[in-house]
Amino acid sequence: MEILGTPVWLLILVVLAGGVAQLIDGAVGMGFGALSATIMVALGVNPAVAVGTVVLAKVGSGVVSAASHWGFGNVNTRWLVPLTISGVIGGVIGAFLLTNLPDQVARVWVPVMLLAMGLLILNRSWKTRGPIIEGGSQDLTDPTPRDFSATLKSAYKRVPVAARMSVLGTMAGGLNGLSGAYGPLATPAIMLAEGGHPRYAIGTVNVAEFFVSIVVSATIVLQLGGGSFEWEYPGALIIGSILTAPLGAYLARKLPRQFLGVSVGVALVGLNIWVLIKAFV
Repeated sequence: MEILGTPVWLLILVVLAGGVAQLIDGAVGMGFGALSATIMVALGVNPAVAVGTVVLAKVGSGVVSAASHWGFGNVNTRWLVPLTISGVIGGVIGAFLLTNLPDQVARVWVPVMLLAMGLLILNRSWKTRGPIIEGGSQDLTDPTPRDFSATLKSAYKRVPVAARMSVLGTMAGGLNGLSGAYGPLATPAIMLAEGGHPRYAIGTVNVAEFFVSIVVSATIVLQLGGGSFEWEYPGALIIGSILTAPLGAYLARKLPRQFLGVSVGVALVGLNIWVLIKAFV
């Protein structure tokens, strides 16, 4: 049995993949784009089409995910606007670069980037320890002269929050346009630089990513043409992700993040090593 020429069993697998990826993304603030893009490339989809498909699916899943995080109070509104605006700009630049890469280059470049994201997630997740502070950023003022790390953090805090978020947003948006991955850079960077309870970084990134995904997906579709897309795939990803988005937002408040983060990293590293081996063999 087929739907639009695609076997039903394959669409069911894509629905399940979207559900699992969104559950993890909602809980740890990263993973949906990287995991989903990896699966699409492994299935033989053109890398630019795969990234566009995943980012397009993020638009559908992002409505529920963003609303859920907002409802659970996981969003820092001071971070949101500059993170979103800069992310859109970076995303458009990344999407233009991706769609103009030769196909053979993209088939190696995208898995390499996703593999790097897996290693980053593994590193960040493995180091996620220590006390968590409710209510926003940690107070990193008044460092001792011998504490060089605290001195750097204090200097960072003196930079206006809009400027801090704009730099992070541009970098994460560019990565999103090139690989479909946004959270693996934005979430750990905000958690590391801003401090505070991880749910504020996770929730704010989820909301910003929704707006970035709209612009990035539109850019890729316009660049490649709508005929390049198999529209049943983003539909299946959206269905799966909508089903688990509220649960992911809830788990961001309750679930220990280290195990899920390490699991995502291991999956990304393993899958993308396999994709790269296939590309060269």
